[in-house]
Amino acid sequence: MKKRLFILFILTLMVHSVFAADWEQIEDKSYIDISSIKEYKDPDSYFKEKYNRNEKEFWIKSLNDKSSFFTDLEKDYNKKVWYRISKNIIDCNNKTIAIKSYAIYDINGEIIHSNDIEHILLNRNDIIPETRAEAWYNIICNYSNNNKPKIKIGIVKSTNNNFEKVANSFEPYIDNLYKRIKEQWNNKTYKGNLECTVSFIIARDGRLVHIEVLEPSSNSIFNDEAIKSIKYIAPFKPLPKEFDGQDIEMIFTFIN
Repeated sequence: MKKRLFILFILTLMVHSVFAADWEQIEDKSYIDISSIKEYKDPDSYFKEKYNRNEKEFWIKSLNDKSSFFTDLEKDYNKKVWYRISKNIIDCNNKTIAIKSYAIYDINGEIIHSNDIEHILLNRNDIIPETRAEAWYNIICNYSNNNKPKIKIGIVKSTNNNFEKVANSFEPYIDNLYKRIKEQWNNKTYKGNLECTVSFIIARDGRLVHIEVLEPSSNSIFNDEAIKSIKYIAPFKPLPKEFDGQDIEMIFTFIN
C-alpha cells in the first residue's frame, strides 16, 4: 500500500470548537465528511418500496470559491461568506439527489443562515452526467464502511487575535504548502497500517522554528521520512501579510 498524505485544514483559534468530522478533499475547495456516510432512513416505507429507493445521506463542505453562487449569497446577506455545509440525500438506484439541510457561515465561523427541509418536501433531482453531483454519486454509492479510509484532520492553530478575521487568506498558502510537502513524501511501500502525526511551527518570515511528532507510527523510518518531507522544503513562504501574528502551527498526518 502506497503512502498517502492527508491534510484537511480547519482555520480556527485554539479555543474555537470545530465540526467533528472526517473531511476528505474531493475537489478544489470541496470536501466530503466520510464519517457521515450512512443509509438514509426514509420514513415513508411505502414510497421507498414503490420507487425502489436506495438512499444514503452525507455532508459536504464547500469553501467560498468566488463563484456566482457565493457572490449572490454575499449580496443577499450583505456579509462575507466563508463556507457552506449541506446534508445531501443520494438515491443510488434512481440516481437522484436532494438537499436535506444546510448552513452558511460567515468569515468569523458564525452561522448566517440555516435550514432543515422536511422529508415530505425533499426535492429529488436527476443527477446530470459530468457534474459535481455525479462525482458525489460515484463516491457515495461505491463507498463501504469496511474500507473506510483513515483520515486525520490537519489543524491550523494560532492564539493571535486577528487570525479568524483573515482565515481565508491562508487557503492558498496551505494549498501550496501541502503540494510541496506531498512532492517530497516518497512512495516506498510499508507493511501494515501506519499513521504519523506531525506538528510544526512556521514563523512570520517563513522559518521552521519547531517540529515534532505528536503521534508516531510503529515504524521509526516512516516517522523520520514524515519529518524529512517537511524539513526539506523549509524555509517556507512568509505568512500572509494580512496576518499580524508571529507564528502559526500546522498539524499534518501522514498515512500509509
